[in-house]
Amino acid sequence: MMQLLATSKKELLLVNQANKPNYHYANVMIEHMPIGIAIYDAQEFRLLEANALFLASLNTFLDLHWHNEQIIGRSITEFGSWLFPLGISDIFYSVAETGQPYRAEEMAAYTIQGQLTFWNWTLDCIRDSAGSVSHVVQTLIEVTTQVQARQSYLATEADSPAEAERKRLEVIEIVERSVRELMDTQRIGAIAIDAIQTYFHPDFISLHTADNDQRMYHLLCVHVPPDSKQIVSSLQQVPFTSSLLLAQTAQHRQPLFLADLQAAVKVGRIDQQHPLIKKKMRGFICTPLWFGDQLEGVLTAAFSQVIQPTGPEMRTFLSIGTHIAAALAQARLHVDIQNRQMRLHSVLDQLPEGIIIAEIVSGSIDYANPAAGRLLRLPLPQLIGTPVHRFAQSYASSSQAGIEFPTISWNFFLIQALSGETVRSKETTIIHSDGSQVSMLVSAAPLYTSYDGNQVMTGAVMVFQDITAQKSIEQHKNEFLSIANHELRTPITIIQGFAELLKLEETNTALNDFTRSALAHIIDQSEHLARLIKAMLDVSRIEHEQFELKLATHDLLPIITHIVKSQAIMLKYHHIHLRLEGLQETATLIGTFDKERVVQVINNLINNAIKYSPEGGEIEVGLQAIAEVRHPDRYREVLIWVKDQGIGIAPDEIPHIFERFHRARTLDRSFSGFGIGLYIVKEIITRHSGRVWVESTVGVGSTFYIRFPLKIY
Repeated sequence: MMQLLATSKKELLLVNQANKPNYHYANVMIEHMPIGIAIYDAQEFRLLEANALFLASLNTFLDLHWHNEQIIGRSITEFGSWLFPLGISDIFYSVAETGQPYRAEEMAAYTIQGQLTFWNWTLDCIRDSAGSVSHVVQTLIEVTTQVQARQSYLATEADSPAEAERKRLEVIEIVERSVRELMDTQRIGAIAIDAIQTYFHPDFISLHTADNDQRMYHLLCVHVPPDSKQIVSSLQQVPFTSSLLLAQTAQHRQPLFLADLQAAVKVGRIDQQHPLIKKKMRGFICTPLWFGDQLEGVLTAAFSQVIQPTGPEMRTFLSIGTHIAAALAQARLHVDIQNRQMRLHSVLDQLPEGIIIAEIVSGSIDYANPAAGRLLRLPLPQLIGTPVHRFAQSYASSSQAGIEFPTISWNFFLIQALSGETVRSKETTIIHSDGSQVSMLVSAAPLYTSYDGNQVMTGAVMVFQDITAQKSIEQHKNEFLSIANHELRTPITIIQGFAELLKLEETNTALNDFTRSALAHIIDQSEHLARLIKAMLDVSRIEHEQFELKLATHDLLPIITHIVKSQAIMLKYHHIHLRLEGLQETATLIGTFDKERVVQVINNLINNAIKYSPEGGEIEVGLQAIAEVRHPDRYREVLIWVKDQGIGIAPDEIPHIFERFHRARTLDRSFSGFGIGLYIVKEIITRHSGRVWVESTVGVGSTFYIRFPLKIY
């Protein structure tokens, strides 16, 4: 009947708006309806219009200054707490946002004179022509007479175990069903208190949440008679050490039950000045709400009649306590996750690097920090919620006019991460709408969470930064190196040429010892400078991707043998020898490699061993061939090592030793070098599909290993 009347009310309101001449007749019909009806706006929930029955109903609960037309234009949050449970605003918001109606039956409320009444009320919505909720309609009808009549009838059946069990199960079912999916603690409390009040009618009932860090209870919801407001003020915050009865539950897991509070006063268990004693309360139940080992809150109720420890009230509280505790725990964890997420986002929002997080289920962007929007020149609302694959491919212009080539779009790396791949420090170019190009360094990785003992991927994160300035500086540096190499090679070649001519003249002209020594130093230093220039040129070629190998078929063993013998002839203060493992001096190691580059690698490692070894130190060059499994007479790869007795390398320096321009911090600056020799060694060996590594002990020496395949093309 109420739903039919509510529907009629909405239709009449629409008639009022669309058909002004019928306004009077519609109002007459509304005024004579047997239910109270009111309409609110759907934004601030201000009361716009109400019939006489609705206003008369309100007058029995409100102070005089609110009577009749005084509440028109006021929000429900200003005057609604007299009749509705805590969380009234949430109920209105829920109806307005979801469009789903709300219905409450036989809700108990005390009038301004302290009389207990019961009401049925509903909330429904009105939609505009666009389908949006524009207004909320409330219906209200008093059912006190019906409820009292039923209660009077049931009182004759009060001693029936079946009736008591029915009430208990109904309360449990209502609470369990209603709070299962809720994340709002106010709604959880309102529903629980409303259900208990409807079926058991306690004179006082409250629900507190537990703050275990501060060791204090905080009042969440309460229902008391109108003349008991002072009780509420004393219950707002209750320390676990308080003398109040409910505080005792924080010390143990068992509920606190008193069949008769007045009897407890007589035996000295409760102070006669306790607020509940002054209100002539009798039965008392206080149930701690535990979820596992976590105290979530406490549910308290007091009755005007004596209750029994095995009665339906006590058994109901014990049963619903589990459901309420679980709901509060879920809501608390939800809030905790939200707070953690907000803190994380607050940190990420301050970072200069762009950060984007996408979820796995929809493949859409779940979070992007301001730096991401700034670097991509996209508004955050355009990024967040958009599927990752919907961003367009970028095209960058080459140095040759009129030619364009596609770059790796930034979202491609995020798609890779959503596929389970990890991307580390990849460069790409982003083309903005105005044609400007920005170089980005991008890393991306999948995000996992533990579920049922397994790692489940939930999304992916991408971090990127603008390296346009660094790339520009690097380009200028490489251009400088290329020009410097070109400009320096000519004078060095001339110096070396004249030095060689002077050396040839030595056979025809007698040179004194000083001149002879000076000439030798000129030749040595010019060769050293030529090697440095060549190394810088190699670095420039590598950076410009112009470093190419000249692969050909060679026998590796005689090449290494020749290198060692040549070095042995030139060395004056060190000893060098060749060690062959599993090989004869007459063996052949045929493979395809760049002979000049391999010679460069071996000489570089030997020169480093000489530089960092003391006079008289021993240097070992080793060679081992690894045969194929099925063909022992064929060698598939080789292992080469150069071992010295030098100063060694600190453990924290080893991971960086092959980086470009890296020099150890503890290295004596009297040792010359640019820190590019080992970088070139690694590049050459890597391009031969091999690898290079070092084992070292400070003060003992270092051993550099090279392993690469003997490929035959």
